[in-house]
Amino acid sequence: MRCNPRSLPALGAALVTLTLISACGGTDSSSTGTPESSGLRELRVGVTATANSLSVYTAEAEGIFAEHNIKVDYVTVTNGAEAIPMLVNDQLDVTIGDGFGTISAATNGLPLSVFGISTIQPSDVALDPAIIFTKDKSVTVDDLAGKKFAVSALGGYHELSTKSTIDTLGGDSGKVEYVELAPASMADAVESGDVAGALITEPYSTAAEQRGLYPLAPQAVGTQGVSGTLWVATKDSAANNADVLADFAASVEEAGHLVNKDRDLARTVAATYMTVEPEVIKVMRFPTFTDSLTDFSSLNTLVDLALKYKMLDKEPDIDSLTVDLTG
Repeated sequence: MRCNPRSLPALGAALVTLTLISACGGTDSSSTGTPESSGLRELRVGVTATANSLSVYTAEAEGIFAEHNIKVDYVTVTNGAEAIPMLVNDQLDVTIGDGFGTISAATNGLPLSVFGISTIQPSDVALDPAIIFTKDKSVTVDDLAGKKFAVSALGGYHELSTKSTIDTLGGDSGKVEYVELAPASMADAVESGDVAGALITEPYSTAAEQRGLYPLAPQAVGTQGVSGTLWVATKDSAANNADVLADFAASVEEAGHLVNKDRDLARTVAATYMTVEPEVIKVMRFPTFTDSLTDFSSLNTLVDLALKYKMLDKEPDIDSLTVDLTG
């Protein structure tokens, strides 16, 4: 039976600062996965309005969460920079996280556990839903030098992947000025000339192309095989609520397999939570979800890339950051 996913309103675009994290103290994980009289275990899950959240919505739509006695309360977040502080402050139990941003936050002392790799950059770059757009085809990577370029979060995965892609194409990423914009507003900024380019992900990348912006290159040109988004909890939650988190991981992994194979299903589910025109959903690209959530090897490639661009000061201990809840 197909269920209709429900979404809570966005909690606001303002970022929760690390100062607030310190003031609020550690996470109280006692509420995570608490059984109700019905036997359902509730999880507050941070999701984005982009295609990266497709596996979690599919797990509900296809009844997979119900099979595992999980009830998901969706909390819409703009990006990992917003989601991770909310996670640490017990406003979320689980969140989809920016691959690099999560590693960076953990390196800076936040008590995070990555219990699954959600998406990975495809070997076929044409399948990548995140694309660098410019106003028209006359703009090359060389023209980005000295100009503003929009990413969804400064110091996050998209800034890192943009740098690698620009350099792979022969540009100089070190001369580009990176600015942060919400994905939904990026096409307007490129079209108006406020920024020279932007890395836009689905569903907004298809919408950008349909309005006439030029797709310069997919981000996978510089990040093939690199992990993209992750499933993250706090260390306390991963230790104290391993059973429900393991069932959540199994659910979204199964759902990821389904949408990888069945793009008609992907489009049907996407239409239930994406606020874009149906014409966009009919042709949009979808992320590649991992075959195994607990294959963390792609994080090593991500770390190597971050060290190359000096976005990390030192190599993090991936073993202490990740946890296999299925073992």
